[in-house]
Amino acid sequence: MIHQYKNNGYNIILDVNSGAVHVVDDIVYDVIEEYNKNEDADGRFTGTDKDSLAEKFASKYSRDDVYEVCDEIEELTEQGRLFTRDIYEPYIDSFKDRPTVVKALCLHIAHDC
Repeated sequence: MIHQYKNNGYNIILDVNSGAVHVVDDIVYDVIEEYNKNEDADGRFTGTDKDSLAEKFASKYSRDDVYEVCDEIEELTEQGRLFTRDIYEPYIDSFKDRPTVVKALCLHIAHDC
């Protein structure tokens, strides 16, 4: 799962499952947004081959730059730092069905020790 946002002029990409935070330039931000839009249920990217992305961004970025960004995204994905799979997904149903012990837990962070 990827979250993208802009804050104080920074383009920030957060890979939730790995915890990796990436500060990127505009082209990487735009290309990752396309990857994120075109992810299917199995986590594969559909319609995001380099040629179609280069055509889509032809007015803003050069073909070589788009190809380079795609290569970098693929490298980060292989390293487990981007588009990481959720390792806990198979356990969601069993986690919901477990017996719970704690009924309520309050955290008072405003108290002075």
